[in-house]
Order: sequence, then structure tokens, then C-alpha cells
Amino acid sequence: MDKEALALDLRIRIEIYQIRQILNKLVYEGKYDQLSGPAKTLFLAVRKMISEYCHCDNPKQCEQPCGDLWHSNKTVAPWSEQQVKRLTVRQQREGAHPYTCECGHTLLPTEDGWYCLPCNYRQNWCLSADAGPA
Repeated sequence: MDKEALALDLRIRIEIYQIRQILNKLVYEGKYDQLSGPAKTLFLAVRKMISEYCHCDNPKQCEQPCGDLWHSNKTVAPWSEQQVKRLTVRQQREGAHPYTCECGHTLLPTEDGWYCLPCNYRQNWCLSADAGPA
């Protein structure tokens, strides 16, 4: 990528990060539950689009261009006991956006993948950097 394209990519990632923070705040403040019909559908669609574009916890420090789904750098379950421990610590790390389901619940890492206790959502991948080696 040339310099101009990299600058634009960073600007987009920062704006997406800010939108993601606003959506997460709505969930954490309990305002998501107040949405109904089209508003809830739009909320979920925007949140899904954002998560498919970029998972950067800090877009200013991310060195990979976004747009390629999850940076094409994911680890699929089953995960080792050590990886589950790393993911558990990562979920609790302050300043990092936790892995969440579409409803905004924080996911629980297990050897079989992520699990959402409130809604039974399952996800079988995480970023390789978060899981570390097996």
C-alpha cells in the first residue's frame, strides 16, 4: 500500500473503532434492550459489519491493513488448556475489547471455542495473537 492508502486505512480503522466503542457503550448501559424492530436490526447489522472489517483493540498501533476478514490470522478451536488460560486473561484485560456475541455478552473461552452463557452463542475462532501457540 502506498502512503496515502495507509493513511486512509488508519483513518477508517480509527472511525470504526470509535463507532464500535459507542455501540458497546449502548450494550453496557443496558440501552440495547430498549431497542426494538428496525433499530435493533440495524444495530446488529452495523456491529457485525464492523467486527468483520476490523478487530483492532488499538487501531493506531495495529500494523496490518484491515479489510481482510480478521486479518486472515485466526486460530480455530479446539484450543489447548494454555490457550484457554491466555484467552481468559485477555477477556479480562483492561482497555481491550472482549470477544462478544451479537447481543454484546462477553464470551467465555473453552477448549471447544467461545461460549455465551446467556444466549448459548458459540464461536470457534479467535485471533492467533490472542491465543498464542498451542
